[in-house]
Amino acid sequence: MIPALVLAALWCAPGAQAIVAGTQASANEYPFQARVVMNAPSGNYSCGASIRDATHIVTAAHCVYVDDTLLAPQNVSVGYGSFDRSALTPAPVAEVRMPAAYLSDASFDVAVLELATPLSNFNGPSVKPIPLGSAAALATGVGAEANAVATGWGNTSFRGTSPRFLQEVPLPLRADTICSTFPMYAGQYEPDRTVCAGGKGTALGNNPDTCQGDSGGPLALNSGSGLELVGITSYGYQCGNPLTPAAYTESSDAAIRGVIDGTAPGLLRGSQWAPPASGGAPAVTTPVAQAPSPPPPVVATRDTTRPTARVSRLTCTKKRRCSFRIATADRGGSVRKLSARVTRRVRTCKRRGDFRVCKVTTRKKTLKPRRIRGGFAFTAKLSKATYKLSAVATDAAGNRSRAASRTFRVR
Repeated sequence: MIPALVLAALWCAPGAQAIVAGTQASANEYPFQARVVMNAPSGNYSCGASIRDATHIVTAAHCVYVDDTLLAPQNVSVGYGSFDRSALTPAPVAEVRMPAAYLSDASFDVAVLELATPLSNFNGPSVKPIPLGSAAALATGVGAEANAVATGWGNTSFRGTSPRFLQEVPLPLRADTICSTFPMYAGQYEPDRTVCAGGKGTALGNNPDTCQGDSGGPLALNSGSGLELVGITSYGYQCGNPLTPAAYTESSDAAIRGVIDGTAPGLLRGSQWAPPASGGAPAVTTPVAQAPSPPPPVVATRDTTRPTARVSRLTCTKKRRCSFRIATADRGGSVRKLSARVTRRVRTCKRRGDFRVCKVTTRKKTLKPRRIRGGFAFTAKLSKATYKLSAVATDAAGNRSRAASRTFRVR
């Protein structure tokens, strides 16, 4: 399953995010921006990333943990050194690492790519690292609702197209309560490790936001001495909706910073590049996920947290075509699938001699949902009747949500 931001997300998702209502960046304006392309069993996709130093790239865990597997380095490629994605310089990856805690807590949405060789032209005009922002600077920015800047090559609208040139958009930093009380993030947003940003637009659409393709990219704040990394694009609900903020992994959190610096315990590591015997391109070892040391305090098999599912939208046209959206969330990990169906009761009568005999039967129709940012969506052509919609979400550990249900009438 390709991550959505989920996130971008749920989220996203897993679920991955792009810049909405932004503008084209200038050449060398964001020399710390990188792009990561993943080759997963379920298909290829891309994410954003930030240059930490000459041999390390920071992105999101949901970008490299796909189909319940940490991708091996040979399935991950990095591009850097240009605002034109068609002119990026490739860099081979030696190791992929992420916190084991992500398997049970999606707020640990951070990953680090260690490169096989140092970046060329490092500290030149087009290739520079971005320093990590401090918790104090972030708190000041949130208190003032200062604008941070998000950048990326992702889609410019929900399920839209991605641009050739890097896009930028200013997003106000918001109080954690804005995101934690937002209905689509209820029970999912973790204030200790997450930054809330955006969601102040009031137009019908195309409000400033991140979207699919920007996941793992930087949210940078100018604290007075230049741009600093305060967030990593993680998840959100669709893209560019009015009054809809998005969530970013907080880089100043001690646990997240430990992952970035490589000092955190319980890191999952992908297999490494093996140096070639005599020049040429590096050879690779067979992908083997290394066990964390020390082991994480919580592993996926201990996940007993049930996901949540609720009907967020249900509309039917005059032609009896109905559209449904189910919002899903899971504090224990990510929602993997959704089972949905509609039922209606049908009364049929037959005449037997002088009597009229009737019976009521229940007819069921299974729906085929598609993943969207923050949940699932599906459509169905229905007959005139009263129906009951029922949907159940299942997470990676096999936990099932309570059924989300809604009774509606098709006229």
